[in-house]
Amino acid sequence: MNPPAHIPHIPTRTDGAQARQRLLDAALRLFAAHGYKKTSTREIAEAAGVNLGAIAYYFGDKANLYKTAVDSACCNTDGGVIQPADCTPCLDLTQPLETVLHQMFVMFMTPLKQGERIRLMMRIHYREMVEPSGALVENPYADMIPFYAGLQQLICLHLERAAPDADTTRLTQAILGMGTHFYASQDMIEALSPGFFTDPEGIDTLAARLGCWATGMIRAEQQRRAPPENTP
Repeated sequence: MNPPAHIPHIPTRTDGAQARQRLLDAALRLFAAHGYKKTSTREIAEAAGVNLGAIAYYFGDKANLYKTAVDSACCNTDGGVIQPADCTPCLDLTQPLETVLHQMFVMFMTPLKQGERIRLMMRIHYREMVEPSGALVENPYADMIPFYAGLQQLICLHLERAAPDADTTRLTQAILGMGTHFYASQDMIEALSPGFFTDPEGIDTLAARLGCWATGMIRAEQQRRAPPENTP
């Protein structure tokens, strides 16, 4: 006997994980295309091929679905959320400079392996800048603060500075900019270099090169600050 039509269908354990993932995929696409306010839960449910009640069952409400969809774009294959900030404070800043920078950039660039998902997430962040939904954290850059602080601390350590000065801040921002460019400019990069983001090993190589180039920038600043050699 079929249940009354007014009772929402709740996915079983066998199809539950797939239904939840379809909702996240559909939500990410629609929120990126139309924004938070102009995307309805009904549209998301229809695009995912599930009953409208499944959104409340898995996520509670539209706002939590929105936040979860954005977070899911940075998930690894085990479902754990990877954020650029994850690289601090777990690193040993006393290791060789290039080693630390390599490790930092590996963790920073890893979410790019999610391909189209990370691109959609960035489009949502762009929308949040011009039309804040209020559903995400108040500061959209909050997850970058630990990474920035760790990078600045590393630079101060190797420039023998107890506290940042104007040029250490400029240098920190310049090195940070090398990494964030590959998030903020994905559409342009793909247009200029088709297939740039399709090779996971290529992302690892990019992280290694960025660590190497950042090391060179810090070494150049060390040299610039070195006192002039005495000449006879």
